[in-house]
Amino acid sequence: ESSEESSLSLPDYLQKHEYQIVDTDDQHFGELILVNKEHACVGNGTMLRSLMDNDDRHYALTDKTVSLNQEVIADFDRMMDDFYAIYGDTDIMVACGFRSQEVQAGLYRREAESVGEEEAALWVAPPGYSEHQTGYAFDLNLAGHYGDGSGNISYENVPPYSWINENCSRYGFILRYPEGREDVTGFHAESWHFRYVGYASACLMAEYSMTLEEYLSFVRRYTAEDPLVVFTDNGSYALYYTEATEYAHTSVLVPSDYSYTISGDNAGGFIVTVSLDN
Repeated sequence: ESSEESSLSLPDYLQKHEYQIVDTDDQHFGELILVNKEHACVGNGTMLRSLMDNDDRHYALTDKTVSLNQEVIADFDRMMDDFYAIYGDTDIMVACGFRSQEVQAGLYRREAESVGEEEAALWVAPPGYSEHQTGYAFDLNLAGHYGDGSGNISYENVPPYSWINENCSRYGFILRYPEGREDVTGFHAESWHFRYVGYASACLMAEYSMTLEEYLSFVRRYTAEDPLVVFTDNGSYALYYTEATEYAHTSVLVPSDYSYTISGDNAGGFIVTVSLDN
């Protein structure tokens, strides 16, 4: 360890540490990437899996093609299992998960032709700028009783379904476009559009009513030397930001003895989330 490194005043969990070498381009991937009208989605879904694979699911699907990132599916299934255990309701339908840029282009074009480009941009993201392209976002609907889609109705934040909106952070999800935050997100409020960001980040965003835009700006203030510490019902976490370099690779300081994840933010860097309860 160099004298410069040893002079760092590091938290206890980083006393044993190493440097993870990551591809700088990976800043565009991970559960915390920001995708909005200013930040394009570079990838085309990662680790996608069909929701049809779960034969024991307690929710419906629009069709057999609905897919999400496999990590998202695991936590979504847990949430819906708990919702079913409380209410015995299986009317929740995943109306849309991953959506390719090509499909998004058609959707945006039809919306613009219907209501005009200015209004369309408040409801539908332009192709290449949709969260659905990440595989981390999904829309909910309520299924009709006949299973053919003819009776489907819009998902709203009303009982018993409001349980999902109120508890989704416990499973790593946020309501991506909350009411009253249109000036920050750039979109009308959508009670049905959820985004996976991981457990620790979702808990913090819910506690302080932050949008993803606000949260990422907030986390960027914290470093490995002075991390953001989050206390949740399931343990404590430390989060900090590492700026991406201009080179092909970026060195990220990580603990040697604690579990951690690294996610890009799609805006110039990486966010490390460390579980402090190893």
